[in-house]
Amino acid sequence: MRKRPEPVHLEIASAAIRRVVDIATGAGNRVKAVSTDWDVKQVVFMAEPLTSAVRAAILREIGGLEHYSNDRTPHDPADEGFVSKADDVMVSFPQAGETFRWY
Repeated sequence: MRKRPEPVHLEIASAAIRRVVDIATGAGNRVKAVSTDWDVKQVVFMAEPLTSAVRAAILREIGGLEHYSNDRTPHDPADEGFVSKADDVMVSFPQAGETFRWY
């Protein structure tokens, strides 16, 4: 009997960021990658842009997160997301129309 793999969100090192992922995936988004190769402990990369409805739900339901938004640079894609400074974990959503990705 094959064992089913654990869901990706169980690997997320922050309960607050795990809840962000739950809200986003509940609205149809998906996790593309979970990386530990950054300045923060962990980055969860989402496949699709953050919708205004999901952003509002996250801001309403989860306290203690910092929202950020970055324009594209020659080396980095345009993204936005949330950081849990208490856990040193973040979630990144590509900006609408951005084609460059880290994953």
